[in-house]
Amino acid sequence: MKQQPYTTWPSELTPERFAKSAARKGEIRCDNTAVYWMLQHPEEKGRQVIMRWDGSGPAKNITADNIDIGNRINEYGGGSYLPCDDTVFYSDRKTNKLYSDDKPLTDGALALGAATATSDKRFVIMVAEEKTTPVKQSLVAIDASNGETITLDDNIDFYANPQLNQDNRLAYLTWQMPEMPWQNSTIHLAGFDAQQCKLAHQESIALPGYQSQASWYNDTLYFISDHETGFGQLYCYNNGKAIPACNNWPSDADMAIPMWNLAQQTYAVIDENSIAVIFAKLGKHYCGIINNGTLEVLDLPYVAYGDHIVHWQGRLIFQAATPLQPFAIIAYDLSTQQTQMLSQLPENPLQEDDISIAQTIGFLTKDGAQSHAFYYPPKHHAYTSEPDTLPPLMVVSHGGPTSSTHCGFAYKIQFWTNRGFAVVDVNYRGSTGYGRDYWQALKHNWGVVDVCDAVSAADYLADQGLADNNKLLIRGNSAGGFLTLNALTQYDIFTAAAVYYGIGDLLAFLDLTHRFEEGYNAWLLGPYPEQKQLYIDRSPINHVEQLNTPTIFFHGLDDTVVPPSQSEAMYQALKTKGIATQLTTFAGEGHGFRGAQTLVDTLEQELAFYQKVL
Repeated sequence: MKQQPYTTWPSELTPERFAKSAARKGEIRCDNTAVYWMLQHPEEKGRQVIMRWDGSGPAKNITADNIDIGNRINEYGGGSYLPCDDTVFYSDRKTNKLYSDDKPLTDGALALGAATATSDKRFVIMVAEEKTTPVKQSLVAIDASNGETITLDDNIDFYANPQLNQDNRLAYLTWQMPEMPWQNSTIHLAGFDAQQCKLAHQESIALPGYQSQASWYNDTLYFISDHETGFGQLYCYNNGKAIPACNNWPSDADMAIPMWNLAQQTYAVIDENSIAVIFAKLGKHYCGIINNGTLEVLDLPYVAYGDHIVHWQGRLIFQAATPLQPFAIIAYDLSTQQTQMLSQLPENPLQEDDISIAQTIGFLTKDGAQSHAFYYPPKHHAYTSEPDTLPPLMVVSHGGPTSSTHCGFAYKIQFWTNRGFAVVDVNYRGSTGYGRDYWQALKHNWGVVDVCDAVSAADYLADQGLADNNKLLIRGNSAGGFLTLNALTQYDIFTAAAVYYGIGDLLAFLDLTHRFEEGYNAWLLGPYPEQKQLYIDRSPINHVEQLNTPTIFFHGLDDTVVPPSQSEAMYQALKTKGIATQLTTFAGEGHGFRGAQTLVDTLEQELAFYQKVL
């Protein structure tokens, strides 16, 4: 093998090839005729389309060229379409209009998502959001014949995921400000009177803690909750009682995922005796089947699953990744136990011995807690570094912060490891998939325990002789950007940093953030204005005198979650101080970059920035 310094190894995974690989897939649905999923096209500025697979031949795009599937409910969207055999209802992200096939039903005054339809398809029941000041949500029924919109319920702050059964019995989820849906939520049950278009005979399931993903199988209601053990598992609702669907559920298996997007579904009822479930254990994902109350884990090669699974004609359809293969839409035949890849993957420019495989690590933090991460060593089939040298380490922090990262193949990790960087992808305290106590450890501790975990991961790997402690990098997006900036002001150990649409000033963020997360800061930090000083103390903008690390910033000018003024203020503060810094903004990009050219530009600039300062 050739010897060449870390970070300078040539790689076939260029920024352009990375951008081509970034076509995200998700929102798997099915009807009696086919399976559907959404596909994002970075080369079309992130336009999203609906793919349809009828069981034979390749999947086909059924979306008109002028349509961008999606909605902006809670700014993150989700539940953007509903297939009903010969009809597909969908929302256009650009106009807010709801369509029935190619026919617009609404005028775009309301953002609409998370649809369910009556069996005769006369009415579509959806969550509606009016982008007024203040923003207001409601549960509405839309007459599919003329687009008339009738309000069913508008007395609650937030609605999600209405589901009808064959008898027009409706289940839907609600929660009130200032809480987030994974903190405290209620499942409502009601009859839908299609003649008078109203709800009747209402009752609610109000259990402590997390509950979500309520759906019907015939007359039985299923949902996920963590109210008994602190770990999310599947329940069925009978005679006013929530009964566990599984009698051998592992004590550390967690189905609870934060509802940043509408209409997630991590279980699929196969028949009256069998249910497929997706769950996490210590960060790794599994798929299993509950047969007559007993869980059997499927012997599949996947280590990461998406947040949708459906059962269709004897197959389970889900999105999954192996350590060597990125996320793809997979069909698993229950009778033959064979898998079939339904989505096309771009050609992988990396050889198998170029791919760095995640190593699950647990480590003690500086404050004595246990934290978790995935470590990726640098990997190249033709290059190594000089003897007695250690690689630079990139510490990666996911957004959310109530979210998680996974250990499946990801080009965003391999781009760096194939060039000679080591990477640690941290599931800091506050991450999901490890039970309620772990994610609730972030309560009132945002900017403290998450930062401690990221820094402790770097120290742990340096102590293990796996990283050069004089070449530590840190990068993060959104809440991960906030973590990154706090790490730079609280610890003087990093050589360079990258911040993608991160938060630097909490007081300014309070004034400008969107409605969905208005109360989130009170949980993460404390009530405002009672804890105003804490908001000041946790804001990196107020501690720039302690920040001595070259930092590059990226932000979308259309970001409505974290305004671009956050990055601008931090950039100007570092520039004034004389710290090497750079800010690039992107017109047409929001919170999370979608366009191919944006992805190319950010990677090229970030890599060049690191190589300049290392």
